[in-house]
Amino acid sequence: MSPVLIFAADETTREALKSALSLHLPLIVTEDRAQCLEAVGQNIPILKAFIGVRAIEDASELDIFGEIAALRPGLKMIAIGDQHTEDAAVEAVERGAAGYMLLPLNDAEILTAAR
Repeated sequence: MSPVLIFAADETTREALKSALSLHLPLIVTEDRAQCLEAVGQNIPILKAFIGVRAIEDASELDIFGEIAALRPGLKMIAIGDQHTEDAAVEAVERGAAGYMLLPLNDAEILTAAR
């Protein structure tokens, strides 16, 4: 079974995703942009990618969606944020994310999105 990629600089988001998915699907967990892009660049299939977004202080942070799409066309990316990052999540969709989800989420919602 192909793993799900998690990239979230925010530990709370990263842990919420890991908790919801780790018993059901293999995971690749990355904490920074370089780790994420390295994982995407490897020749292994990835089921989906959950990408944490933060409040837009620097719009270039959202370039990660285009960078992933360039390395792995067709990979479905889901932006994950909270009520304070909804604007960033919407912009992530404009940059290639298949959709976005706002925390808090229950485990079933995350697992459904991953599958």
